Amino acid sequence: MYHILYVDDEQGLLDLGKEFLEANGKFSVDTVISPEDAIPLLRQKKYDAIVSDYQMPGMDGIEFLKVIRQQFDDIPFILFTGRGREEVVIDAINNGADFYLQKGGDVPAQFAELAHKIRQAVRRRETEQELRRSEGRLRSFIETTCESVALVDEEGRVIEWNPATERITGLKKEEVLGTRLWDLTFRMLPIEQRTEEHRALIEQRIRTSLMTGNPVFEEPRVIESAGPDGSRIYTRQTLFPIKTDKGFGIGSISQDITREKLSEVAIRESEKKFHDLAELIPQIIFELDLEFRLLWANQHALTTMGFTLQEIEAGIDIRSFIVPPDAEKAHGDIAKFLSGMPKKSREFIAVRKDSRRFPVLVYSAPMSRNGRLCGFFGLAVDISERKTMEDALRASEDKFRGITERSSDLILVLDNEMRPVYVSPSVQSMLGFSPEELVGKTPEFALATIFSETGPALADAVKATMSGLAVDNVELQLKRKDASPVIVSLSAVPVLRDGRVDGAQVSMRDITEQTATRSALQAVIGSMVGTTGMSSLQQIVETVGSWLGADCVMIGEIQPDHDTVKVLAMVLDGKQVNDFIYHLKGTPCENVAEKGFCHYPEDSVRLFPFAKDIIDLNIQGYAGTPLWNSQKKVIGILCALSRMPLQLSPSVRSILETIAVKAGAEIERSQIERELQNSQKKAQKAMELANLVNWEWDIRTGLFTFNDRFYTLYGTSAEREGGYLMTPERYNREFVYPEDQDTVAAAFAGQPPSSDTGAEFQMEHRIIRRDGEIRTIRVRVGISQDSSGQDIIVHGANQDITEQKKMEEAIRQANKKLSLLSGITRHDINNQLLVLNGFISILHQEIHTDSTDKYFSRITDASNNITEMIQFTKEYELIGTGAPVWQDLTTVISNAGKGIVPAGWTVTKNLPATTEVFADPMLEKVFFNLFDNAVRHGERVTQITVSSRTERSKLIIVWEDNGAGIAADDKEYIFTRGFGKNTGLGMFLVREILSLTGITIVENGEAGKGARFEMTVPAGLWRIAGT
Repeated sequence: MYHILYVDDEQGLLDLGKEFLEANGKFSVDTVISPEDAIPLLRQKKYDAIVSDYQMPGMDGIEFLKVIRQQFDDIPFILFTGRGREEVVIDAINNGADFYLQKGGDVPAQFAELAHKIRQAVRRRETEQELRRSEGRLRSFIETTCESVALVDEEGRVIEWNPATERITGLKKEEVLGTRLWDLTFRMLPIEQRTEEHRALIEQRIRTSLMTGNPVFEEPRVIESAGPDGSRIYTRQTLFPIKTDKGFGIGSISQDITREKLSEVAIRESEKKFHDLAELIPQIIFELDLEFRLLWANQHALTTMGFTLQEIEAGIDIRSFIVPPDAEKAHGDIAKFLSGMPKKSREFIAVRKDSRRFPVLVYSAPMSRNGRLCGFFGLAVDISERKTMEDALRASEDKFRGITERSSDLILVLDNEMRPVYVSPSVQSMLGFSPEELVGKTPEFALATIFSETGPALADAVKATMSGLAVDNVELQLKRKDASPVIVSLSAVPVLRDGRVDGAQVSMRDITEQTATRSALQAVIGSMVGTTGMSSLQQIVETVGSWLGADCVMIGEIQPDHDTVKVLAMVLDGKQVNDFIYHLKGTPCENVAEKGFCHYPEDSVRLFPFAKDIIDLNIQGYAGTPLWNSQKKVIGILCALSRMPLQLSPSVRSILETIAVKAGAEIERSQIERELQNSQKKAQKAMELANLVNWEWDIRTGLFTFNDRFYTLYGTSAEREGGYLMTPERYNREFVYPEDQDTVAAAFAGQPPSSDTGAEFQMEHRIIRRDGEIRTIRVRVGISQDSSGQDIIVHGANQDITEQKKMEEAIRQANKKLSLLSGITRHDINNQLLVLNGFISILHQEIHTDSTDKYFSRITDASNNITEMIQFTKEYELIGTGAPVWQDLTTVISNAGKGIVPAGWTVTKNLPATTEVFADPMLEKVFFNLFDNAVRHGERVTQITVSSRTERSKLIIVWEDNGAGIAADDKEYIFTRGFGKNTGLGMFLVREILSLTGITIVENGEAGKGARFEMTVPAGLWRIAGT
């Protein structure tokens, strides 16, 4: 809303004007009837415009206008009058009236025009005020800014040259105003650039810009110029066109960057020196920006890390060359530095381009440009060797500390003044001191306390160590903090530095218990020296009882029932006890037998309430150890019992266990002697039952040694023969049947029959008893060697097999007769079958009808079965007639299949090469019958596979086909004589042949998927030839 002051001496016009102007709500009008009344109001209130009549009593409108312009400056003034004379209009305009409006005409239109003029005058005044303010601000900026501001008019003349421009260029404003810009620019060029070509180019570009309004150059540029004194001036200049009523001018704003530019030059020179120096340093040196991009790196860095300058230019994030966890650390370090925390060196794991890793120690410093942080310098030192050395040192220290802190031995490290610099924790348990109490103490302190009882042995050890010699196992008696003695074994080695002794490492082991044990053991062993056999056991129990102060000590042998213990030696209350037996069940001795050494210091009565002897004797303390034989089997118990608590030191156990070794050996020897006696009795009885006699031949003397049983077999005696020794020649001449003498003589001529230790051979020959009777013996011979491997004794056993030979001959004759009879019978039956089959064939030709054919077929089948049965008897007769032999399995199967395997069948033998089986010579018949069985009954067989495997030293031979298989109900009957569709003899024969050498056969195939036979060959009856 505009506030208007309306001055007129006609009140009616004032009211009318107020009415019209305020009608649209955009004007607020105050009215007065004279200028004299208006002036006070103007001092009290601010108005946007004044509307005044010209002709008024007193002061007219022109005089009022003059007062307004003198006192109220540029407030808009509109002269609204009925006067239309030209001189009035001119006078009003000359005195600063904004508009002149003549009264008369259409009232609404006239006041609408007046409102328009008011608005127009107010807006123009506001615009002029804003322009003056803007010009003031611009002038203030131009005069006070640090930047150079210059303006050029449409003709190219300089019209503005602010103080900053004067300061930067050294040229005063009055020197340059009105100068053409191209002339001034040329004048300010460095002298080496002032050429006519350059001048023409400058003028052409400036004129073009003035004509077209296009800038001389699009982007700000760094301009190099020269001051009046020839000094170089660098500015960053922006030129821009200024549109005017006449065309285009040019404006220039420039920043003085001389200092910055000179700093950049200095920085570049400094950086060049830095880079040149960095290339000489064999370390990784680099520069980064704040985004961790690599800006520069020396050649050593490129070579070490494996990247190129081109890759740096393409942009590399340095964090890609350290492992991810370290990359996070690096990022965190930068963040801390930017927050004001000091930067420290840090270790990282660097990653080469080829993915190899190595440790580096990185030092870095901030890098600034123009006082602003722009990145970081860095130096990375490869510390691989140092880390290796540190790891080795750390491992060594950890190993040393782990050994010393866990060792029960006392470890000390002494300096060159023999002061401890390290004392292991075990000093607390060994000497009662803490490590802190001894570290740094003088030798005098040690001599007055710990080593006060050592004597000259310590001085000798110290002297030797300080002269550079190692000292081992020096036995010393030390004094604990509580003054109690402790015996140690001391060892020391000198610490050398630059060839001189600089200290020592000392270790001490507490041997107090070992010393006491050694003394006690020597005393016990001394008391047992010279005692052996079962009688020594009594000496042992008496010695142990005296040593331990026990009321009872026993050595007992555990009987075969593993519960009864027969006491072999016992002392009770100082007296020897014989024939005592106790039971293990419920006693502490039971625990000893099961768990080993047991010690119950007291309260044994309560612990073993069912141990009758413990209860009866009121035993409190108990200690027992098992007695072992050479096979580590518990065969007895050594135990000590006391009616008082029995406290034992750790050494007692080792002494008792040492004594137990001797006691156990004595008991085992006694057991062996008993077993030997029993064995001899059994052997003697067995030899009597088997008609066996034994003898020896000493190879070195060449003499036989006989015994009474031997002579009994030969019908003579030692008295008759002149003793038990005899030469082989005499034996052969006087006792061997003449026809067998050459064979026997050859067996014992020169070297013995075999030189293999424990090897045996046997032979049969006839002898002549002294009474003239001829008998047959079987001789078995074995050889013994001495420790050097030389044959020394031939052992022999002769068995009288005369009766056996007679029986064998009788059986042989009976078999011969049966075989002859069987052969004749088979021959006769075959002849009769031939006749029968011939007549049946003739009869079949004469009587050939459908009704009779089936009967002829049945007759022919029966005849064929009889033929096969006769053949079976021939084969069965041969079973067992030949001795078993080693046979190559692959060859046997190949021969068995010849002529029987149909064309198109495949036979696969998955057997180890040269697998041999010890079996009856008819083994080939076994596999022939298996082939025949597959051909006859397999129905659809095309594949036969033979394979083998071993199970617990046995050989399993597997025969498989892919035919119809064998029904589950028939499996247990197929090896039964007579079972099957034909004669039922084939599979029966297979089992009989195999059984002769212990080979078994079963069928375990699945019906419908083929037959599967497994033959199990016992261990020792198969082999791989050549192994």
